[in-house]
Amino acid sequence: MIIKTRGIVLKTTKYSETSLICQILTEQRGLKSYIISGVRKKGGKTSAGLLQVMSILDLVVYDSQKSKLNRIKELGNHYIYQKTPYDIIKGSIGLFIIEMVQKTIKGEEEHQELFRYLMETLQFLDQTPHSPANVHLHFLLEYASYLGFGPSGVQEDSQLYFHLWDGRFMPIKEDKYALSEELSKLISELLHLRLEEVHTIQLARETRHQLLRQLLNFYKLHVDNFPEINAHLILKEVLA
Repeated sequence: MIIKTRGIVLKTTKYSETSLICQILTEQRGLKSYIISGVRKKGGKTSAGLLQVMSILDLVVYDSQKSKLNRIKELGNHYIYQKTPYDIIKGSIGLFIIEMVQKTIKGEEEHQELFRYLMETLQFLDQTPHSPANVHLHFLLEYASYLGFGPSGVQEDSQLYFHLWDGRFMPIKEDKYALSEELSKLISELLHLRLEEVHTIQLARETRHQLLRQLLNFYKLHVDNFPEINAHLILKEVLA
């Protein structure tokens, strides 16, 4: 069967001297792996530049439910980044988002709403004229909803502490899974801001890193066999 779909490149692996295997989140078929022959050969039909991690593509693919490795018939850019590849902060945040998706999405179930959310987030990151320094924090809270454990609620005088296990705000700081009042307030604010508004939250460098660490702990508690995430180490260096 041949289908048309959009896709976002999550990972590429060298295969033989001239070929690549690409892991792509597709709009129509979820997470799929494709082999592209000749892409690393001089004068090859397909440019390796089209298959960079984060690339948003229009695809015509051969789709077989029996094979774990399919082929691409046609591909082209669906969206061309203007800023992200040349901006170390935007690029680092984009790679963090991609790594989170690549390491938490399993199987080939359809993820059409997730796909559109991810595509719109990457496009926003590329286009925003404001500081993107909080985009990944907002993403972690929103993305959790697509994985089935999205946090809820709002910080109030009677519900001051966000609890990582329960994913909601609690009246007392009863154990190590309850965050400080300050971090809980930031989570409450991020939960109720649109992505376009996240630049309005001003954070000190260390506070931003503390919040990121706790949100990754949130994922560790709710995602089975949650793997080590590496891209956040780069964020720690580039985000002021």
